[in-house]
Amino acid sequence: MPAWGTQELPFQACRLYGCLRRQNSRLSLGDIDLGGIRIFEYLRQHFFGQLQPLWMDEHMLFKYKERGIPIKDSYLAKVNAVFEDPRYSSWTKVLRAMLQHHVRLEQESVFEYDDLPYMIP
Repeated sequence: MPAWGTQELPFQACRLYGCLRRQNSRLSLGDIDLGGIRIFEYLRQHFFGQLQPLWMDEHMLFKYKERGIPIKDSYLAKVNAVFEDPRYSSWTKVLRAMLQHHVRLEQESVFEYDDLPYMIP
């Protein structure tokens, strides 16, 4: 369950946009799972070469693992297979965390806007 209420969302989204814009950032937020990582890499390789992940790391996975979706052995095997692909070499820490905790996260599970000034890289 997201940490924000529906009436609060427009205000918080504007806060996030303002923080990112001030830093002239090229950041992308996605699910912390294989699909989210693949989408991020596709965007980076084809459209935005300087794109950086926002909140898609092992720290966020650990912090919100209770909100995560348990992953099955078949999915764990797919995560292990990604280690062999050099396109995903920058994701090894978060992939290892997924294997360690047997969990993946939807992006909607990690928003805590009170931490915004400290969470923006």
